[in-house]
Amino acid sequence: MHHSGYFRINLIDQRSTISLLAPSHGPKMLTAVAGLDFESNRDLLEAASGMDRLWIQAVQAQLAMFDEFNVESLDPDWQSIIERPDSAVHPAFRVIDPITRARSLDRGVLGLIVFNLKERRIIQVQNDWDELRRQGEGRYLVDGEERAFSYSLPDTWSLVP
Repeated sequence: MHHSGYFRINLIDQRSTISLLAPSHGPKMLTAVAGLDFESNRDLLEAASGMDRLWIQAVQAQLAMFDEFNVESLDPDWQSIIERPDSAVHPAFRVIDPITRARSLDRGVLGLIVFNLKERRIIQVQNDWDELRRQGEGRYLVDGEERAFSYSLPDTWSLVP
């Protein structure tokens, strides 16, 4: 079952924090691949692309564009983009200053979830859709066809409600 809303997701690794919008099925997908113990946001997203290629490719393209224009500081044009209210086209971005940090803490329609790869911790700051559990099942679409997956988060990971 899919919902038209979205989550604000923050991915933290040793190098950076990425903030992005995720469809309703995104948190379970990211939980499933987080349990595989990737050390980088890039590898985590790449693994998740196997379940939702279009979403992850869009996030990767948005991050590439962000990186192109925001090398040492937030470009003024990008500041207005980042500060805009969330919509289906709000871009993913890196947390690089107080403006992007504050924006990364604004929840999406369905909530705010933080995946901390460094600490192996998932924090459900607010989850108004489908609470993440240590074990679960999820669904996603491939070429209009529904697929299912199951996951089990290893004991090395903590899950905070």
